[in-house]
Amino acid sequence: MDKNIGQGIAIQDASEEDVDQVDIITQNDIIVGIDFKGNTKASRLAEELAVGKNFRSALAKMYGGKTLDNYLVQRQKVINNNTQKLALSFDIVSSQPEKQFQVLMVEFVGLYDGNIWLKTTLALKESRTIKEGFVNRFAFGFYQFVEDADFFILLLNDRRNIVYANSCFLSATEYNSSNLDNSRFDDMFIPSREKQIFDTFFHSLQVRQTKEIYLGAIRKKNQQELNIRWFGKRISDDAHFILLFGIDVTGQDAMQKQLRSSESRFRALFELSPVGIALIDFDSEKFVEVNDAFLKPMKRSKQEIIGTHTYLYSPSEYKALDERARHQLEKYGFYTHFQKDFIDRDGQRYPVEVHGTIIREANDRRLIWTIVEDISLRKTAEENILNNERRLKSAQQLALICSLEMDLKAGTQTWSDTVQDVLGLLPQEVSFGRFMAMIDRDDWQRVEKAYTKAAKDYQGYEITHKITDAKGNKKYLKHQCIANTEQNGKRLFITLQDVTKQKSIENELKRYRDHLEELVENRTQELISARDLAEKANKSKSDFFSRMSHELRTPLNAILGFSEILLLNDAIRLEKDALDNVNEIYRAGDHLKDMINDVLELSKIEAGEIKFTYQSTCVKSIIDECVKGLSSLTQKRGITVVQNIEEDLASINVDPLRFKQIIVNIINNAIKYNKEGGKIIIDQAISPDHKLTINIRDTGIGIKEEVIGQIFKPFERAVSPYEAIEGTGIGLAICREFVETMSGVIGVESEENIGSNFWIQFPIDSYDVDNLIEKSQSTVLQKHEDNKPKKNIRVLYIEDNLVNIKLLRKIVKNHLNYEFYEALTGQAGIGCIEEEPFDIVLVDITLPDMSGFDVVNTVRRDIKFAKLPMIAVTAHAYKDDEQKALAHGFNAFISKPIDTQALCQKINTLLARAQE
Repeated sequence: MDKNIGQGIAIQDASEEDVDQVDIITQNDIIVGIDFKGNTKASRLAEELAVGKNFRSALAKMYGGKTLDNYLVQRQKVINNNTQKLALSFDIVSSQPEKQFQVLMVEFVGLYDGNIWLKTTLALKESRTIKEGFVNRFAFGFYQFVEDADFFILLLNDRRNIVYANSCFLSATEYNSSNLDNSRFDDMFIPSREKQIFDTFFHSLQVRQTKEIYLGAIRKKNQQELNIRWFGKRISDDAHFILLFGIDVTGQDAMQKQLRSSESRFRALFELSPVGIALIDFDSEKFVEVNDAFLKPMKRSKQEIIGTHTYLYSPSEYKALDERARHQLEKYGFYTHFQKDFIDRDGQRYPVEVHGTIIREANDRRLIWTIVEDISLRKTAEENILNNERRLKSAQQLALICSLEMDLKAGTQTWSDTVQDVLGLLPQEVSFGRFMAMIDRDDWQRVEKAYTKAAKDYQGYEITHKITDAKGNKKYLKHQCIANTEQNGKRLFITLQDVTKQKSIENELKRYRDHLEELVENRTQELISARDLAEKANKSKSDFFSRMSHELRTPLNAILGFSEILLLNDAIRLEKDALDNVNEIYRAGDHLKDMINDVLELSKIEAGEIKFTYQSTCVKSIIDECVKGLSSLTQKRGITVVQNIEEDLASINVDPLRFKQIIVNIINNAIKYNKEGGKIIIDQAISPDHKLTINIRDTGIGIKEEVIGQIFKPFERAVSPYEAIEGTGIGLAICREFVETMSGVIGVESEENIGSNFWIQFPIDSYDVDNLIEKSQSTVLQKHEDNKPKKNIRVLYIEDNLVNIKLLRKIVKNHLNYEFYEALTGQAGIGCIEEEPFDIVLVDITLPDMSGFDVVNTVRRDIKFAKLPMIAVTAHAYKDDEQKALAHGFNAFISKPIDTQALCQKINTLLARAQE
């Protein structure tokens, strides 16, 4: 309990000789001790001041029933009535400095008024006299208290001159009393920036009876500033004197700033903490405050949580754990870490780890400072570790592997559970020494030497050796060791894998390897024998075909010869039926002759007896000769032959006779399998890689897809509807052999009931690129001359193949008469497009730095080039390739080898659209 000490002065008859002092000690306003200091007069006059009585009630009775708060009013009445009654002055010391200050101020004023009543100060005018009188007035017991006070006490006159300043003020400002004689207070101590405020404060004290408060700065002697809270009141009716009390709050302001800073830091730490923090009222178990890390996994807002009970978010099965934590809080002021689940807004659980501590507020309210850490990721990681361990164990079991970790410094060994599968011992039964005892005698020294070196030099090793496990089984182990000195300590990691089955397989393979040469020799002899038999059979077949050809040609010669004589000489004399029969004999004989020739030709090819004589051969002249030779057959069936070969484009290095035989065979098939009144189209093209392709297209019945791959094999023919058409199924096989022997390629595309295109391709022997392009394209390009846009057209070709660039340059410049520009890489082409205007761009799909698709995608990103015509050029000729190019942003697509007519048409079409 606070103790209040009262010090009073008993005054009688208005004379200083009659003044007695008493000391009074109170507790909760009850007088517990009183010392009259032997002054019987005072004790007699102050009968109400007795031990056990209420101090305030005693004062009230002594002052006519007035309370302590009416002291000054009562005192003033005493003065005005000029009645000489008991006057009592006292102070109360409290634990609250401001209250103490206010009470002292009241008592000081009361004392001053009492001295007026004693007629000691009314005539005092000058400062020195006022000061001396002021000091004398403290002779009643207050002077020492004022001097010893730990706050400022000053007396100013109406001119603001300092009449009196106590020691606390002088010490704080570093002045002495002589420095302050008759000095103006505001000039010496108030900074200029605050003088206007001080003027207002001082003026208020002069015109009002009430107490005024002012907070401002004063200057010390060294010009440093102090922050002071001033309390002031005038102490005379004529406002000649102002009493000031001041408290130095400089340190308090710093402490308040530090406190606010600490609070800010605390709030930042609270809000920015990566783990959840909650303040919970201990008594109500409701949330008082939570941070964002607590709210995030809850998926709730702070407004939803604060003021709600904690049990709303805790599953019921954790009730016992929560009660145990509360018991620990009661007993120890904290509870230890434990794990549980919380429930989020969606009703889903998530794992947390919590621990809490009791903290107390200033009002003694108990709060639980609770750390709530969301351990979902940790739980997931732990589950992953367990799963990995399970998978590792399963993998080790499947692979028959066990592992050992040896800490050489600590002398510990840790074996995996799978050691039982490998050594036949449980982990608690096995040791490295026991394992060494299982090693076969022939291998033991080798293993022991490797292990000793590893333990000494921390180097790994790998050895395969034999053991006898704990159950007596003979096994082969693959024994591996690695060393690790990175962690605290020196460790060896050893794996032992049962490779008995693998070793058995290796031994079996070794046995096969040992006999491999014998097996190879035997097989070689078998192949040689088979080859000899095949060659013998082939020779026999060739001999048979040769004899048969000779034997068949002799009677066939007679058949054809005599039937021809009949047709030429006796046709007039023969009747119509007889003439038809002779024609049929001749036709059948002629067909038989062709069959015999084909079979004999194939026999010679297989026997390697056909010799090829290569020479530079002009294609057009041979094709013209073949078409002319077969004209009777085409006229008979009303078939039109169209040649798009107006002059020789190039020469090919082939055997002219065999080349002609190929062309005749293909055109003959185009006639046989064509429709009445059909068409045969023959054209040729040159690719940038210097190859000549000859296409022979027909509008016939076509070939079924399922047999198209068989027609180049000997004696293979397309099935119905071809069965009614004469043929041996040998001709195309001979063509393929001839083409491939002369370094060419033959192929076919066909669609049933639409027609077929047989094509052959040979490397060009020699030619001049410029003349070749001029010859092959001049006629075609002339058709486009009138359709060209009537302005200077700029064409950019992005391509890295110089031959292809040269070919396109000739097409564009010589025949379209457009300006031609090239770029060798995709990035260079993009740069050209961005820097120079172009009317159309051709892009090769396969470039060295990026694809043509990347080029068009990059260009199209700029809205300026959204409508720039762009053509994809590629060696891929499938429909899917064209669709892919168009999908990426190209306006058109053309495949290699380039069809010049189609290219020119596409260029001019796109340019015309762009100019619309």
